Formats: sequence, C-alpha cells, structure tokens
Amino acid sequence: MPLPVIFLLIVLRFHFISFLSIQVLDLDTNKIVREFSGHSNRITDLAFSPDGRWLVSSSVDGTVRVWDLPTATMIDWFKPSSVVTSLDFSSSNDYLATSHVDNLGIFLWFVPLFFSFFPFLLQTRLNSRLL
Repeated sequence: MPLPVIFLLIVLRFHFISFLSIQVLDLDTNKIVREFSGHSNRITDLAFSPDGRWLVSSSVDGTVRVWDLPTATMIDWFKPSSVVTSLDFSSSNDYLATSHVDNLGIFLWFVPLFFSFFPFLLQTRLNSRLL
C-alpha cells in the first residue's frame, strides 16, 4: 500500500561546518516531522525510494544509511570500499545505484539485502508486491 503523498523538504542541519543530520520538513505545516542523525561527517547525497517509504543517505564518513520514514528509524547501513558521491533508487525500488570517489562507473546494490537483519520488513515488502 503506497504512502499518502505529502509535500516534504529535506533540510540538512548545519553543525560545525558539516552537514551531519537530516531533517524532513512538511511544507504544508512548515514543521519538522522527522530528524535522522548518525553520520559522523558531511552528507554527500540523499534519495527517496520510489514508494516514499525510505530515505537513503551517503556521507564522507564512508557509510550509506537507510532510514524508514514512517517509523523514523535507521533500518540498515553499509560501508562500501570508497566514499559514495551520488546515489538513487531504481524505479522498481529493487536496486540502489551509487557512484564513488576515485571510481569510474556505477555500482548497483540489491535493495532486499538491506533487510538482512529485518526479515519481517522484507517479508512484508515481498507480500505487498505479490498482491
């Protein structure tokens, strides 16, 4: 079931010359509805999943973090061999494409692997795709 359409704005909070946290602002109410912290260095890119459920972020700290918007929690993270400079989801929501510092080309990550520690989320997602 797709999430309701809400006009949101992502705001990167400024901390000591680095963008370290992500704030999600509801443009209708002009209020912060979510805040995500966890990166230890400047955030390099953000992307919403096509269904609007997840937000994925990359940072100079070398991590890629997956945030669940409805529950306001980080559901997984991974650290590629080099810093991610850009990322985006495939339209089917099955792959995450990333580009990296000092690497030519695009890396593809299979999104269901993000849920290796959250099998109930993966099962829920797979069941919803079968309906």
